[in-house]
Amino acid sequence: MMRQRFRKVTALLSPLVVFCFLTVQITCAIPRPVSAETSNDLKQIEYAYYFRGKYSEAVEALRDFLKRPGLDPAEEREAREFLAASLVLSGSPGEGRDQFLKILNSTEGYEGPDTGLFKQEVIDAFEEAKTQYSSMLLKQATEIETAVVPESAVEPESDLVQDEKKSIFKKWWFYTILGGAVIVVAAASASKEDDASDENNKGTLTIGVTIH
Repeated sequence: MMRQRFRKVTALLSPLVVFCFLTVQITCAIPRPVSAETSNDLKQIEYAYYFRGKYSEAVEALRDFLKRPGLDPAEEREAREFLAASLVLSGSPGEGRDQFLKILNSTEGYEGPDTGLFKQEVIDAFEEAKTQYSSMLLKQATEIETAVVPESAVEPESDLVQDEKKSIFKKWWFYTILGGAVIVVAAASASKEDDASDENNKGTLTIGVTIH
């Protein structure tokens, strides 16, 4: 009797067990969106470590998080922002500034961490990084403006000018003008000599004397 009842109960429960098993398998097989998964992981790191003052653990977890491929730019910026804050508060302000420099370099218009969320030490580190970043941009702009133009860039123009100067001696009109100038100068010189000769002749009196 007991065996028969057990078999009946088993027969009734078997479909229910199979249904529950299949439901669990199907639910687990459905992939979650990558962005939602990484976003949840990032929030867990923030609340599990950073907001509890476990800055060293936050640094390690956030560095591992940033190694993930295909991160959304906004999530990467947020993770690097919390990494910078964790580094500053764990006693490494220089490394924190480096993280802020990376954010400034990759995120146009980044205005800095939320002053209502992060401590003043973190805000100060960002301001220092911002000043350093501005100096770097100014230096790069100055170097570009004062850069020396390569000689090869001006050689073609210089050669053209020299060729133009040389080619003038091959023009027929150059020798025509030159010859005309020589004739004019020669004529002027001859005219002056004739005038001088006439002046000398006018002032000279020739007297002939015959002696017997």
